[in-house]
Amino acid sequence: HALQPVRLYVDLHGHSRKHNVFMYGCAEKGEAVLQKVFPLLLARRAPHAFAFRACSYAVKKGKDCTARVVVHRELPLLFSYT
Repeated sequence: HALQPVRLYVDLHGHSRKHNVFMYGCAEKGEAVLQKVFPLLLARRAPHAFAFRACSYAVKKGKDCTARVVVHRELPLLFSYT
């Protein structure tokens, strides 16, 4: 078996204050449209459970050490979400 590169990283966990399913991505220069493809597919597949409008793709101040950002920058991996 040949080793395959990692294509997608998803860190799953819950929030006590937010409802439904949503994602945080890591869109940096020119990546915003591509970052939205996977969440959009989930929203179309499960529109009553997935809140596409609640997703955010910016890397906000203080989030540089989160798993999704570290994986995005160190591998580098375009599709990295929480």
